[in-house]
Amino acid sequence: MLMVGCNSTAKSNTTSYLIIINKGITGKEYWITATDPFAKSKQQFKITINDENIWNLIEENHEYLASYEYTSLEKSVNLLSIKHPSKPK
Repeated sequence: MLMVGCNSTAKSNTTSYLIIINKGITGKEYWITATDPFAKSKQQFKITINDENIWNLIEENHEYLASYEYTSLEKSVNLLSIKHPSKPK
């Protein structure tokens, strides 16, 4: 008998604008709390950042364009990239 199962931990990738609500360190884990200002639900979620230097450059109450991966926004969200959005000329 051959049994095949589904992997329920598939990750999704998203790129969106984020407004940084706050940031902090727990042990050796760097994180930010953010919200997507254009999402229908203004849900705040925590994003883990693997690089202290990137975490140091992120400012609270600023808007960024970010890519992140997650299994669920309520669980584990990891930052892939972040930058200031370009300004219209």
